[in-house]
Amino acid sequence: MGCDLPAQLTTAQEPTLKESRSLIRGQKLYRDLTHNFSFWRPLNWHQAQLQQPYGVVIYPEKDPRTGFYVTVADLGDGAGEITADDLPALREGLLAGFATLDRCTILSEKPISKDKAFGLEFILTFAIGEAEYKQHLRVLYDRGRQYSIYGQGSPPKEYDVFGNVFDYMYLTLRFGDLLLDLGVPPMPGMETHYIPPDA
Repeated sequence: MGCDLPAQLTTAQEPTLKESRSLIRGQKLYRDLTHNFSFWRPLNWHQAQLQQPYGVVIYPEKDPRTGFYVTVADLGDGAGEITADDLPALREGLLAGFATLDRCTILSEKPISKDKAFGLEFILTFAIGEAEYKQHLRVLYDRGRQYSIYGQGSPPKEYDVFGNVFDYMYLTLRFGDLLLDLGVPPMPGMETHYIPPDA
């Protein structure tokens, strides 16, 4: 005679296709000391540098339209000191930009802060040509710079696959050097400090 085990114990749980595609197989640290930010990224994802605007994209598969982006814009001396009181005007500028996108729908928005930076967060869908996107955008202002940080998927269902990983990278992002925070001894010749522009 045998003993029948419950069905959930008889076979190992196989990961779904969504879970296997978003599985993180190790991590590595991305550091940009020129623009003073760093974050943890999946080891098995691709990385590409951006020039216009300056930044980086970390993406899981062949198409970088689905990925995690950080872009940086130097607002220059003419912008003056940006404070939280400027958020309504900054919001209007962002909304004007969204209005130029085809089939743009804002699903949610709220003010946010991170470290000493402050800004706005949006979840939206839009189209560029025939391609449709879903994007989780955070725009943060710190030390005269605008950081646009977003995870997006094209088509939108790709965002639903990788959104949790995009959120993880954002949660680990800080304005500074995470390597120093960890207390890891730098390798010889490795740059480990950030010099502010006005220092």
